[in-house]
Amino acid sequence: MKAEPMSLLRSPAFRHYFFGLACVVAGADFTHSTGSMLPLALGSAVAVMTMVSLVRELRHRAEGRRQR
Repeated sequence: MKAEPMSLLRSPAFRHYFFGLACVVAGADFTHSTGSMLPLALGSAVAVMTMVSLVRELRHRAEGRRQR
């Protein structure tokens, strides 16, 4: 029996991506309150790092569809 593919919204990669976006928003809030650009830069760095897992997941899914 073939297993159902996991929904992209339920995948850990998507949760990591949302965590990265939350870090950008939190960094923007801290930047507004402190006047320093460092929190926004750190939040953006986290967002880029968490986006890698989402891109890998999407690439893996696309390769699976091409092989069918």
